[in-house]
Amino acid sequence: MRVSAVVVAAFLAVTAAVTVAGPAPALAQKVLDIGNGPPSETLDPHRSIGIHDGRIVQELYEGLVMLEAPGTVGPGAASDWTTSPDGLVWTFRLRPEGKWSDGTPVTADDFVFSLRRAVDPATRAADPRDLYAVKGAEAVATGKAAPDTLGVRAVDPLTVEITLERPTPDFLIQLSNRTAFPVNRAALEKHGDQWTRPGNLVGNGPFVLAENVPQTHVKLTRNPHWRDPAAVKVDTVFFHQAEDANTALKRFRAGEFDISFASPINQIDWMKENLGAEFRVAPSQRVFYLTPNFTREPWKSEPRLRKALSLAIDREAIAAKVTKGVDTPAFTMIPPGTGGYRPATPDWAKLSQAERDAMAKALLKEAGYGPGGKPLEVELVYQTDESRRQVSIAIASMWQTKLGIKVRLVNQEARVVWDRLRDRAFDGFIYDSWIDRLGVRFLDVMLSTETQNNGGYANPAFDAKIAEALSTPDQAAFHDRLREAETILLEDFAVIPIVYQGGRVLVSSRVEGWRDSPVQMTPVRGLGLKE
Repeated sequence: MRVSAVVVAAFLAVTAAVTVAGPAPALAQKVLDIGNGPPSETLDPHRSIGIHDGRIVQELYEGLVMLEAPGTVGPGAASDWTTSPDGLVWTFRLRPEGKWSDGTPVTADDFVFSLRRAVDPATRAADPRDLYAVKGAEAVATGKAAPDTLGVRAVDPLTVEITLERPTPDFLIQLSNRTAFPVNRAALEKHGDQWTRPGNLVGNGPFVLAENVPQTHVKLTRNPHWRDPAAVKVDTVFFHQAEDANTALKRFRAGEFDISFASPINQIDWMKENLGAEFRVAPSQRVFYLTPNFTREPWKSEPRLRKALSLAIDREAIAAKVTKGVDTPAFTMIPPGTGGYRPATPDWAKLSQAERDAMAKALLKEAGYGPGGKPLEVELVYQTDESRRQVSIAIASMWQTKLGIKVRLVNQEARVVWDRLRDRAFDGFIYDSWIDRLGVRFLDVMLSTETQNNGGYANPAFDAKIAEALSTPDQAAFHDRLREAETILLEDFAVIPIVYQGGRVLVSSRVEGWRDSPVQMTPVRGLGLKE
């Protein structure tokens, strides 16, 4: 009896302890917070264009191939591919485990539908030129052919065949752009223009859209159906709006951001001294430049004015004093080293700044402006961003001090500036930027037929040289033709390059797996968080 009593007492004690303790606690969720820049414009991969939206859509969708952080291309929805001996036919084999976020399989027909949609004029895609290497793409995009004539077909449910117009050595890089991402046809047809909303958006990437709160954040959570769940190290990702760089730095220091793509230009020295390895600067393929409005006078018909304004800008001073040595002076549109390309640096770039200033004053006088001539007022528009503001102020000061020009600085939100660019609704210049994986994309955006030719520049000789370059399969000859096209563009002062940006990003020491990206789009799928 005594033994039984002891056993019963012990059993009751254990039972009570278990009852009090309750079930084992769930594992803590890993949440990654990213300061992403301007508010999201659209999560439709075929219509989005900003880097900030690009970082989000690359987590929601997966193309046949995907860009990896160092700028290389690797397998995506396709596990492997082959190329015909003439380089014209590419065959991609889809992963059999590939699924959409609603659990349905990803098929070759999905890619056929999506690629056709991306070049269909009715889609109003942001950058259909990304697919112009595909046979018939340009004809479809310009309304000269039907979408079903595009050189893409489903050989079987897991095999996509793409036929090109000509051999294209960097076709895989082109195919890694978001324009080639698949969209879910059933979701589009069911929800119409609302298909990118939370609950409606169906993607095939490692994350799904949970929230999209305007002016605040976009929240992503794990896609339970993604093909490689072990590769995803975090459970939730917040892409926070972070247009004000100083506020972004404060939130990073407070631990609210694990990563911030916004960092204040006026705090570079402090960040270098105090943040150590958490303040990262890496080479990037991004150029900042001025776009003149060629649809308005005097910019349309007075190249001497465009040249004078360009020469008077002291790029070395801006890079050294304004951006504190993080950026470098830019005299060409294509950043050096992009795809092995050697830029066509203009002769005047070799002159001292004093010599450039003297040339600028002489050109201004020849054009009939400046002291003793017609007064000139220049509008310079820039979007809300401390770096853009500081550089724009420096440019305005140089123009006013050296040339006696009155400058009207206009600061507006990014979305407003993009609208003004698209509509060419500005009087003088807009301080703009371009970042890309391909050198040719820095130039062909200036084609007279290009929808993103925001300044309205048109030169048949430039158009012809780009066409010649694109029809050249040999890489060296392609770069030669590209250099000739860039020379035409720069001699016309169709754009005024200012600086090549050093990729500035704040990365917390608790983030694991970070790799710098030359296009500032490091994938989240490879990142983890220390306990």
